[in-house]
Amino acid sequence: MTSNMRFLGIISVIIAIQLINKVEGGIKCHYCGRMGLCDLPYDSDEGVFIECDKSCLKFDGFDKTGKRVIVRDCGVFEADECKEDEQYLNTEARGSLCHCMSDECNGATTLTTSLTTMGAVVLVLSTTFYLHF
Repeated sequence: MTSNMRFLGIISVIIAIQLINKVEGGIKCHYCGRMGLCDLPYDSDEGVFIECDKSCLKFDGFDKTGKRVIVRDCGVFEADECKEDEQYLNTEARGSLCHCMSDECNGATTLTTSLTTMGAVVLVLSTTFYLHF
């Protein structure tokens, strides 16, 4: 077995494990802003966590008075994306609304890309490389 095939096999196993984990259990997400304010600066190591079925959510924006609004919670759909100038639920707050699908991905800094997405990219790139060389 060539090293390229072994590498592809390892990546495939990692992706399969991640997909199985998403089916079997929830996603561990940071939680603040709904029942209590998110501390600024936010300390990911001391945060409160909840388990979510579909995705994690992070909203970072401002209300009409200019007060900063930050929410970390469960997302309502499966997605790895951020959208700017979005309204938060039925409030007047607008800002960046992000969903992500890996554990603790809605922390203090920009949202992390899920391991499944990264694995898929690596698989495609390594397959392309293998087929061309």
